[in-house]
Amino acid sequence: IVKVVLLAMDAIASRFGGKEQCDSVTADELSILIDTAENESIIDEERSDLLQSALEFGTTTVDEILTPRVDVNMLDVESTPEEVLAAALASNHSRLPVYEEDSDHIIGVLYLNHYFKRVSDDMTLPLREQLYEPCFLHRSTPLPVALAELRKRSIYLAVIVDDYGGTCGIITMEDLLEELVGDIQD
Repeated sequence: IVKVVLLAMDAIASRFGGKEQCDSVTADELSILIDTAENESIIDEERSDLLQSALEFGTTTVDEILTPRVDVNMLDVESTPEEVLAAALASNHSRLPVYEEDSDHIIGVLYLNHYFKRVSDDMTLPLREQLYEPCFLHRSTPLPVALAELRKRSIYLAVIVDDYGGTCGIITMEDLLEELVGDIQD
């Protein structure tokens, strides 16, 4: 991003008679330079928006973009296969957090496609044995850290917790990517 903006700065500076290149630039200066480059038609609006999103990505926390727990489809670990099927049909998600006792006690994530493959062979498999370990992130986690953690673990969903360990909501890899590139059509 810095290299692109520095090139844009050089182009703008050359229009006004100067050709100085800066080696370090603050985020605010970069934002101003991106706006200027867009106004001068050096970059188009789409690229400008992408660069601005990339700048803001580093200062945004998961708390600002999470799906609140009241909007999250969750399953009780004691759910029957019929209840899991009903929840799957009612949801447009392929992964569902699973709790024990209440939604503040997430014990795993159910990958519906894996679950239905296994259950089609053996309907007696307990739901608890089908769960994948959840990834927990604090609500103050910066988006780049959250993205790095999901990539490191090769997972697509994290449970966001508050200062007391209670569930605030969830965040997905898609949520993180949409912060960079805008809405993604499913």
